[in-house]
Amino acid sequence: MDNMSNINEQLSFEHEKRIKDLIPKKLIATCIVNLTKNEVVEIIAPEIPEEQRAKIKTFEDTPKYTLNAILSDDERVRYQELTKREYWLNAYQEGKTDFSLDYRIKNKDGKINWVSEMRNVIRDPRTGDIYFFGYIGDADERKKRELAYPERIEYDKYTGLYRDTTAFGMIDMMLKEPLEPGKTRAFLNCILVDYEKIKAKYGTVNSHKILAELGRIVRLYLGNRFILTYRGDGLLSVFITTAQNEQEIKEGVDRLISILSLRHVFEYEDMQLKYRINLVFCEKEDDSFNKLDEKAKYIDRTANPASRKVCEIYKSKSVEYLGNYHNNMEFMQELSSCDETMAMAILKATAALVSAETLKEAIDCVLEMLCDFYEADRSQVFEMGNDLCSFNGTYDYCREGVESLTDDVCNTRIENAPSFLRAFESKQTLVLNNIADVEMESDTEGEFLNSHGISSLYMAPFHIKGKMMGFVSVDNVAAHLGEVIFLNAMAYFIPNEIVKRRLMSEQDYVKHYDMLTELENRNSYQKYVNAVKQETFSTFGVISIDINGLKDINTHFGSKVGDNSVRYVADMLRRFFGDSKLYRLSGGLFLVLCGDYAQEAFEDTVIEFKKAAAKNEEISLSIGHCWSSNDIDIEKMVGHAEDLMQIAKQEYYQQEEKSNQFFHNKLQQELKQTILNGEFVMYLQPKADIATKRINGAEALVRRIHPQHGVIPPNKFIPLLERENLIRYIDIFMFEEVLKTLKKWLDEGKRVFPISLNFSRATMLEPDIINSMERVHEKYNVPHDLIEIEITETLGNMERATIEAIGCKIVKNGYRLSLDDFGASFSNLSILNTMQFDVLKLDKSIINNIVTADKSRIIIKKVLELCNELGIESIAEGVETEEQLDVLKKMGCAQAQGYLFNKPIPMLDFEEKYMQENTQEEITD
Repeated sequence: MDNMSNINEQLSFEHEKRIKDLIPKKLIATCIVNLTKNEVVEIIAPEIPEEQRAKIKTFEDTPKYTLNAILSDDERVRYQELTKREYWLNAYQEGKTDFSLDYRIKNKDGKINWVSEMRNVIRDPRTGDIYFFGYIGDADERKKRELAYPERIEYDKYTGLYRDTTAFGMIDMMLKEPLEPGKTRAFLNCILVDYEKIKAKYGTVNSHKILAELGRIVRLYLGNRFILTYRGDGLLSVFITTAQNEQEIKEGVDRLISILSLRHVFEYEDMQLKYRINLVFCEKEDDSFNKLDEKAKYIDRTANPASRKVCEIYKSKSVEYLGNYHNNMEFMQELSSCDETMAMAILKATAALVSAETLKEAIDCVLEMLCDFYEADRSQVFEMGNDLCSFNGTYDYCREGVESLTDDVCNTRIENAPSFLRAFESKQTLVLNNIADVEMESDTEGEFLNSHGISSLYMAPFHIKGKMMGFVSVDNVAAHLGEVIFLNAMAYFIPNEIVKRRLMSEQDYVKHYDMLTELENRNSYQKYVNAVKQETFSTFGVISIDINGLKDINTHFGSKVGDNSVRYVADMLRRFFGDSKLYRLSGGLFLVLCGDYAQEAFEDTVIEFKKAAAKNEEISLSIGHCWSSNDIDIEKMVGHAEDLMQIAKQEYYQQEEKSNQFFHNKLQQELKQTILNGEFVMYLQPKADIATKRINGAEALVRRIHPQHGVIPPNKFIPLLERENLIRYIDIFMFEEVLKTLKKWLDEGKRVFPISLNFSRATMLEPDIINSMERVHEKYNVPHDLIEIEITETLGNMERATIEAIGCKIVKNGYRLSLDDFGASFSNLSILNTMQFDVLKLDKSIINNIVTADKSRIIIKKVLELCNELGIESIAEGVETEEQLDVLKKMGCAQAQGYLFNKPIPMLDFEEKYMQENTQEEITD
């Protein structure tokens, strides 16, 4: 096995090198690093000066250039975590060998671009060294397209490409946009030939590995100007958003085929995959995905020989294909043509099928009738599993002295019978009148038939929910040769009966059992209590169990974790009380009924159960129990046990409250200390006058600089402080930092401008907030109108009157008041009528689409007109491109803020860049 594993690793390593050699011209940068020796083997990065590339010697050197260009603090922190050599060495040992990441960078020319980075880690078995392959490609067009897409982006879990619903919607959206003059678009389907055979031969799991590799290669090569989707069954679809001409597309498709045709490592084999590609150029009438897809399918039907003729599996006159039917009309026409003997046989078999008490009895009866009708040795129903590779249900009837095939067939995978598999795919009934004359595709097939004395065979495939799921067969036929209407009719009725009876069984199960734990449910409990006689038991014990804080578990960790907690408790109950009646009544509430249990044994088992439950620190249980040997009334005992459980639950919540208060006090002290230690700092993001592009303001934003972990963005600590009602300490700290900074600038004679900051909802609702602000302000004597307080329109309708009163006091005391995030949700214009604002900030969500979406431009234009009439300054947030800025300028927006100018930066950096004496620097410089 070790030798085979080395062969597989060697093939994988050579495969990755071939990919790297074919693709680098399409990418921004590629690199190969020997992680074991920590040596850079190769780096191709035209944008990095040659003298800097020469200094990149180790793995730690590779991310430095990229790290400096990344804009977002969150993205930089995440990137740093994923660029440590130890991370990838450990990841390789854990089997996590590939990863992809999208992030924004600022180029040397100041332009902001999205890029995509893919990484793969492979061991070279010849040396034992572990190698890192990294690829960075342009993703700007793709990411902007995704940001403009109004629906949720979904990805195929095997290939990493878009799911078909996402891709189809994007294509429809692109087709509605005008195309630049002289440019063209195209659509193609790329079909992996014999994909079903690959699945049948190697299994579903292994075939998914090929899909993941194909997805990675396609994303590397076509990741920006293309919309890519995997549609299942080996079909990739590609929409080319724009190209210079048709020739460019044809050449690109040729290169794509050459890359996809690389030999792939698969189950210790270096195999060549084959593809069919159907290319369609977009025309004026092609305004939807469906039209393009139909054209591509038409090309495939007419060009693919397999779709233009019946597939000939056997080269023998002993083989016939007899048409099957796939809808009710075909079935009725088939029945109307049969003779009286056939019609009676079908009628009797159908009546037996629907009247038998159990499914097995029904199918057994029909199989006996088939055997009698055809005077056959055997008749069978074989039902295949969902993977279509093995059998999970078999029924058979054999004449006296004839052996059953069920055990042998159930131990056989369908890929070992390629002749029959291809016959099923034809969706027609297969008739083999003389197997001795048939040339089989596999020796195994012939040996199997001969060893079981099968000389002739009739097989009719059947479908469940449109999917071929098995077959009905008879062998060694002696009567009604070639007449398959009866066989076909049973292949029509049997799967319908299977589905109907299983559905009835499932419905009955769901009525009495809990689907999550498979314990009995409340209906079963009530049925049991109503039916059982109290005098049946000499002793009786009841246990009531509830999971503490299950709702919080679901809220904070997700329903999957909550479901696992419920299953865990159910499994514990089976382990300790498996011979008793176990119920899940609702949520985390369970009930155990123990009939004829000795008191000592009952009490001991309850104690052991409690001890075992207490060992799991992630789950807390409240438990109540009672036992009786006389006057047994189950419902009264259940009520008593539940009362005791509720008492235990109250004790739990009292203890939890004490624990939470201790945590709150501890967190409060730690927060004050970190503020005193200088871990919280103020960052400033510039605001610009759109007409001149010169600085005219800034927004203050808090950051935490951890001694070990570096910059921590607000979303890592703000939610906890808000939840514990401690956020006011950060708000007041930031307010004072703004005042300190303005005071410093004034004392140094520098040009000053307003600085804005955002108070949290909880801080704004404090009764004494204005007085708190004034007490801090008195220490610095800074003009009030240099401080701008931002409030959001989503502070809450219930506190609207309070917020309006606070806003009026802020304005009355001379501070500037700004309405932040306008347009982020359902905007209420009435707030502009009841409150006096100096500034209105347009939210980034409506600025994103301002260049491409007419509706966004109309909304923004009307809001700006309203601001002008009300005398309110306007500022646009989240401006990232010159195109957005140009549109805003034409509309008359006064100010802008966003990464086009600069991200939030430390205050000292801000001073150095923008606050030098008499500076006239534009923000975009």
